[in-house]
Amino acid sequence: MSLRLRHALPAVALACALAAPAARASFPGANGALAFPAGAASIRDQDPVELFAADESGAVRRLAGGAGYQGAPAWSADGRRLAYASDGVLVVAVGDTQRRLALGREAGEPAWSPDGARLAFTSGGDLYTAGADGRAIRRLTTDGANAAPAWSPGGTRLAYVHAGTLVTARADGSAPTPIADGVIQADWSPDGRRLVAVRRDGEFAELWILDAAGGTARRLTAGHDDLAARWSPDGRRVAFVRDGDVWTVALDGTALRRITTSGDVGAALAWQPLARFGAPSRRRRHHR
Repeated sequence: MSLRLRHALPAVALACALAAPAARASFPGANGALAFPAGAASIRDQDPVELFAADESGAVRRLAGGAGYQGAPAWSADGRRLAYASDGVLVVAVGDTQRRLALGREAGEPAWSPDGARLAFTSGGDLYTAGADGRAIRRLTTDGANAAPAWSPGGTRLAYVHAGTLVTARADGSAPTPIADGVIQADWSPDGRRLVAVRRDGEFAELWILDAAGGTARRLTAGHDDLAARWSPDGRRVAFVRDGDVWTVALDGTALRRITTSGDVGAALAWQPLARFGAPSRRRRHHR
C-alpha cells in the first residue's frame, strides 16, 4: 500500500468506508475495515498523520486528516461510528459528518461501550467515560498510571493497563482485578472470554492470548515488536502492527498475512464489526 497519494483521496471516502459491506474493543460481527493512522511523522507540525482504512485484500481508503495528528481509531459495535483522537480532541464521525466532543480536557484512546451510549478515554494518565455527545463525564481512576481502555463486548467490564499490569474492572472502575504483567495494550475477544495482549518480555513486544478470568496464557507471536493488537469481529484472527505495517494472523499462529506495505503505519488499530445481514446485530449485547 502506498500512501503518497493520500491527500488526493476524497473526503467522502469516510462515508464509503462506514457503509461498506463486509476497535477499542472487538465486537461480534463480520469483518469490516481495519482503521489505522499513517504518515511519515507522528508529531504535530510535520507531515500529517491521517486515518486510513483497509480491508483484508489491502484496498485502502482515507478516513480523516489534512493537518496535525489523527489517531487511536475506535469503531462502535454497530460499525457505523468511528471515534478517534485529533490533536487531543475526541472526534465522532458518522458517515461524512464529524463532531468534536467538548470534554474540557485533552483526551485520547477512545473506546466505545457496546450499546454505543458512552465512550471510555484517557486523559493525563487516568480513565474517564462520557456520553457519546461528550456530556456526563465520569472519572474512573485517579493515580495517573492508566492507559489503553477496552470495553468488554457485553459492557460489564473495562480492561486497561495500570502501570504495566493488565487489569479488568467493572464498568464504573470498581473492583479492579489484575490479569497479567508486562502488558502494553489488550483487546477482548468477541465472546468476552479471552483477551489478546501485547506483552514486552525482554527484547520484543509479543502477542499473547489470555484467559479473561486470569487463567491460562498462550504466546501467539514471537521474535518481533508486534503492537496494537485487535481481535477480528468474527473471532478467527488477530490484527496487529509490525515494522510499520498492518498484519493479521490466525489464532493458532499460522496464516500470517501482510495487509499494508507502506511502512508508516502508527501503533493503533480498530477492526470494524459489520452485521451479517446488513443491519446492526441485536445479539451482540448478550456477550460478556
